[in-house]
Amino acid sequence: MIDLAEAFSTARPPRLLLAASNGGHLEQLWRLSQGSTIDRTSEWVTFESPQATGLLSDQPHHYIPEILQRDLRGALRAVPRFRRLLAGGGFDGVVSTGAAIAAPAFLAARSLGLPTHYIESVSRVDGPSMTGRLVDRTRLARSVWTQHRHWSDKRWAYRGSVLDSFESYTARESVAEPCVFVTLGTIKKYPFPRPVEALSPLVCDRSIWQLGVTPPVPGMRGEVCDFFSSSRFDQSAKDADVVISHAGVGSVLRLLELGIYPVLVIRRSKNGEHIDDHQAQIARLLAERDLALVREADEVTPDDLALASTRRVRPLNSGLGVESDDVRV
Repeated sequence: MIDLAEAFSTARPPRLLLAASNGGHLEQLWRLSQGSTIDRTSEWVTFESPQATGLLSDQPHHYIPEILQRDLRGALRAVPRFRRLLAGGGFDGVVSTGAAIAAPAFLAARSLGLPTHYIESVSRVDGPSMTGRLVDRTRLARSVWTQHRHWSDKRWAYRGSVLDSFESYTARESVAEPCVFVTLGTIKKYPFPRPVEALSPLVCDRSIWQLGVTPPVPGMRGEVCDFFSSSRFDQSAKDADVVISHAGVGSVLRLLELGIYPVLVIRRSKNGEHIDDHQAQIARLLAERDLALVREADEVTPDDLALASTRRVRPLNSGLGVESDDVRV
């Protein structure tokens, strides 16, 4: 498992500033921090959101104005904020998993002589993201890690992946007319109408939709929401027989942590559903590890729902779901 402390040469657990944009970037850094031997007074910087409120409620944290993708002005405005935080905080370094928040955090840190460390998202299966390339080539990041061994090299070190601790198993018989939770994430610039139109005829009246910025369509059955809290997300996912999610890393990691084997529908850039096709990369990886059922957004079938209802996810080598004297442990 990745330990953030390994990136820093300190005699004691390093006290870090942990900077991540909302969504999968924040979810990954939070998960990695939980298994790391870092100082527990390390502080967080992100954008205010229901996700951040839920994850960081008991952690020292700071909110800054949101920096959008390729938002140069927003990134430059954030640099003085990071300098003020770092100058008075007694930090040993800065760690970021991206996205747009990484460059200003690192620029401020380097101006103060602090080491910086970047961890590329697990969704970047075929190579670094634009942010990863930027902080690498400019050396804003002193060190960089990939979560995929096959594209590691002398510069991009491999220390493991956030997915290494999960496996799936068959938990039960399939559920007839399953209660479905559909979640399309919190991406603000990119509606995702294809799964809404395709799934509406397949779900029952007990289902819940979390659509984000995607507009609802006529005739949708169940409860329809745009955004809601992390606790509501967790409860909706646990109550459902099947969860259908976009292939955003933040959503996927949280579902795996909850023991859920999701059906993933992929956002495609050619349809204006995301800035690029990295969701296809992470979906392929999850399918290869049998941690999700992956389908195009308009190709989910009732058979897919039936199959997903039989599967669960557990921590690797946990023993969960193993039959022992007819008792499931």
